[in-house]
Amino acid sequence: MDKIGYLKVEKYGEKYSGGLLSVDLNLLPLKFKYTKPVEPTELQRILYGKSMERFIAVDLILKNLLKKFEEEIPIFVDELDLFDSSDDERLIFVTEIGKREIGDENPKKVEDNKFIFFTHGKNYRFIFKKEPFDDFFEMLENVVEDSDILEPFERISKALEKICGED
Repeated sequence: MDKIGYLKVEKYGEKYSGGLLSVDLNLLPLKFKYTKPVEPTELQRILYGKSMERFIAVDLILKNLLKKFEEEIPIFVDELDLFDSSDDERLIFVTEIGKREIGDENPKKVEDNKFIFFTHGKNYRFIFKKEPFDDFFEMLENVVEDSDILEPFERISKALEKICGED
């Protein structure tokens, strides 16, 4: 495994957009797919009510991006709602957690499909749809030293902000 995907959905003002960035193990960009900004009308806001944000994020953005992206690589998401809203087995929820308390075992299996992994001075929690990809944790060890594996999410956010501002 020599690639990782990152998927992010953002709201800027009244516009929503999503991006999926694949990177190599140096976290250099390989491919970027994104959705055009979605701006619901006042009538749509009324009709969808509180379910509008979830509908846009999941049904219009997440599903569309995953359908367009055919590579079988792990795809990180940093929002549990997005992770829970899809059955796509490529998705992996990742978040940084507190101090190192994993002992000698790395990765430490916390529950079925839930792991804590220590790398580059940080603890990360991973939740998988199924068992981890073959060599997944070995691949993480090979990611550039001193890299923050969550940093590509920031790049996607900035790119989406630019895309939403250009409309």
